Amino acid sequence: MSQSIIEKMNALSDQLIESRKQLKPPANYPQRENISQFSEALNGTLRITSQGAIDTLDVSTAPSGAMLVTTSNNEVKILDCNGALSQTLPIDKRVTLAKFAPNSDIIAIFAFSKASSMEGNAVAQVWNLESKQKLYEVTCHSDEISDVCFTPLQGLVAVSSHDGSWSMHDFANTKQLLQLREQAKISSLQIHPDGLIMAIGLTNGKVLIYDIRDMIVAQELEGVTTTAVSQLEFSNKGIFLAVSWVGADTCRVYSLHKGFSFAEIKQEDLPVTALAFDLYGGFLAVGTTQNLTISSYKNWKKTLTVLKPFESGVQTIR
Repeated sequence: MSQSIIEKMNALSDQLIESRKQLKPPANYPQRENISQFSEALNGTLRITSQGAIDTLDVSTAPSGAMLVTTSNNEVKILDCNGALSQTLPIDKRVTLAKFAPNSDIIAIFAFSKASSMEGNAVAQVWNLESKQKLYEVTCHSDEISDVCFTPLQGLVAVSSHDGSWSMHDFANTKQLLQLREQAKISSLQIHPDGLIMAIGLTNGKVLIYDIRDMIVAQELEGVTTTAVSQLEFSNKGIFLAVSWVGADTCRVYSLHKGFSFAEIKQEDLPVTALAFDLYGGFLAVGTTQNLTISSYKNWKKTLTVLKPFESGVQTIR
């Protein structure tokens, strides 16, 4: 990583830390005793017309709240915050991952499924959704792309692969910055809201915490199992890191400000499928193969409410 990029990362990190100090919950922010009422309020269903099953869903953190939806029928749709179709993209490959850039409803990255091992390297593309133009293409990974994540520093994106490597790209200037290989295949990747550290989940269950500036592993976390890490999720203020594993009914919430001490949330033999913190990091939603539970930072282990939005369980929470 060049010194100029590191200096920009440091400066932006300082700004983000200061701005989050000013981020206060609104007066109507729910208290723990009010969470149980969510089961009464969440009685609506957003239906998206599609010829195939929904593969991926992401919601923009920009004020528009736009949604990005991809399907098994190779459809890529942008919806408004009410679920109305805004536009479709001219992409004819099946998308396995789709994510908006931070605070943007214009820039997004897509990773594509490899039809076969003979197809060549895996591909991810950064698009301008407004102009419907491809801005940059990632082709440095030989196996399926397992995760993608933009950094808070505009123009940079990280990509991980089942080939055991991850890469960082400056898509604004159309160049690859680096590619590093790990001890096992990579199943998940997430960048801290400050933009200086990155969590990498491996297929052996371990989580590696990197300092992005010098690319040195600062912490190695053992998993609750040796199956692949399925999801990594930092809270918005960067205090907590939630981790789940494939097939495991237990997820962990690590406290970064307490030396990565953790609490375990058990889901009674229901594999955890999705994780998401609320905007202020006070609550964590945990999706399983049957339901969705919500708990609070006051006691992560205590379930405040249980919802069953879909008979088939929960795939994604945003």
